[in-house]
Amino acid sequence: MKHRSLILALIVLLAVLVLGVPLFVRTPIWVDVTYHDLSAWNILHGGTHYKDVFETNLPGMVWAHALVRPVVGWSHEAIRIVDLLVVSSVVFLLSGFLRRSGLSINQRIWFVTAVALFYLAETEFIHCQRDGWMLLPAMGAATMRLTRLSSTRSLKWTVCEGLLWGLAVWIKPHALVPALLVWLVSMKFQTRRIAIVDSCWLIAGGLVAGGLGSFWLVTTGTWKPMWDVLLNWNQEYYSWTWEDTFYKCRLLFTYFAPFSLLNWVSLPLAISALF
Repeated sequence: MKHRSLILALIVLLAVLVLGVPLFVRTPIWVDVTYHDLSAWNILHGGTHYKDVFETNLPGMVWAHALVRPVVGWSHEAIRIVDLLVVSSVVFLLSGFLRRSGLSINQRIWFVTAVALFYLAETEFIHCQRDGWMLLPAMGAATMRLTRLSSTRSLKWTVCEGLLWGLAVWIKPHALVPALLVWLVSMKFQTRRIAIVDSCWLIAGGLVAGGLGSFWLVTTGTWKPMWDVLLNWNQEYYSWTWEDTFYKCRLLFTYFAPFSLLNWVSLPLAISALF
């Protein structure tokens, strides 16, 4: 029975990929991707970000585009293939977590199939976005944290973990929330002395990422324009009311239906698993 389930899972996954990937690659890109391309083109040709191109966020995603676009080209197919590689890497790391949790290969393949069906079939609104690309360094950091707790690996590896969390924050500051939760949960598996030393190394890695990004901002003349935009020109972007916050929370359960309806189950399960 398990053998048949495995074969069925592989057949369904193959069908989803064969039907979904070509359509995914040929689907037009969302306006945010074009914006990041323009911003990357600007800095690659000597322009000053925030000054020449208005930006409401940290520059991590623009850096990513500036790194990959000269390599893969500027077509929308190229950036979608990169996006597919990024998301596939995230799913691979998540599958590793599932394996450590005791899930069988059948269950893990069905998980990958469900993710592929969701991501390939959903609107281009979520493709090639900061949220998905932020997950790669964040999942890399979480994987390193899990490996660190289950082995005698040197504490210096925690610097790399902090560096990855820092890179995720440069892409989207929301990464601070899972970073904090992963760190807090890991504390219960460490002695007080190890936890203190480990946390110092983790913060050091984050500071390295912050320092490297800040060095680029200063040396390219972007530091002052960035803070001018974030503090003076774009204050309303951060001044959410409670009504705005409640509205955004409600969207969590409606944005990507029917998949988003799983949040009613997954969120309570995730919270209960922490305790």
